[in-house]
Amino acid sequence: MAGIKAKGYSYSHDALGTTAIPGKVIAIDQRMRPYATEETLDLLADITTESIHKLQSLSRKGFFLMVEGAKIDYAGHSDCFPASVIEQLAFDRAVAAALRFADEDGETLVVVTADHETGGLTLLDGDLESGHILAVYNSDDHTPTVVPVFAYGPCSREFMGTYMNVEIPRTIKKLVTK
Repeated sequence: MAGIKAKGYSYSHDALGTTAIPGKVIAIDQRMRPYATEETLDLLADITTESIHKLQSLSRKGFFLMVEGAKIDYAGHSDCFPASVIEQLAFDRAVAAALRFADEDGETLVVVTADHETGGLTLLDGDLESGHILAVYNSDDHTPTVVPVFAYGPCSREFMGTYMNVEIPRTIKKLVTK
């Protein structure tokens, strides 16, 4: 903790309270440890919004924010379809929060992707009326499935096409240093 404070950071256990803390903050929020539930479905989106507000207060030149739906990967490794669904929904809400900010701001680029696919989830059948889905995982590991990249906002055209994922940070760096 002393090293963190020496570098000008405060520490918090509440990621939703960072805007009330002056200056730079590192927040480790234990509510993010378990899989999302119906009760915590908006937590990642709320933390995304809080982070955007905090970063806006710290910089007049703009900022870079990375939000990860990490437990989507965990759910794929454990072949757990309910966790895959709820984690994807939580991540979707976080992306929506970023897109709302981008729409309001007009100068924000939002890039959404994954570093890999995990589990090889295949939806075999479903019934819209009952809401039942037959889902099968063909692996408990990373797969070679190509993952999409979605971009929205200024310079989003820079993310079109098919390329190695190492090009994403290179493109972001190129855009930031323009």
